[in-house]
Formats: sequence, C-alpha cells, structure tokens
Amino acid sequence: MRDIEYVVALAKAYGRAEITLDTLQAEIHNCTLDTVAFGVIAFDEEFGHNAAASAE
Repeated sequence: MRDIEYVVALAKAYGRAEITLDTLQAEIHNCTLDTVAFGVIAFDEEFGHNAAASAE
C-alpha cells in the first residue's frame, strides 16, 4: 500500500515535469482512494487549492 507522502511526492514530481501524466495515473491507480484523497488534501494544504486541483 502506498502512503500519503508518496502521493504528494508523485504530485510534486508531476508538477516539476519529472514524470508524465501517464506515469502519475499509473502510480495513483495502485493507491487506495482514501490515500489519494488524503494526499490531495495534504498537497492542497502545502501548495494551495489551485495546485491541488490541477494535480487531481
């Protein structure tokens, strides 16, 4: 199981263009929905709502 920090790290890597959208989606599909939801919340708290919305 992937943890919330992993989801946030994926979002950051995508935002820095270190991974593709396809890679991000493939990795996210390996996570539980709860983990992804909490990861988006954590990303939102760190980077703001607009950044979290674009990472969804």
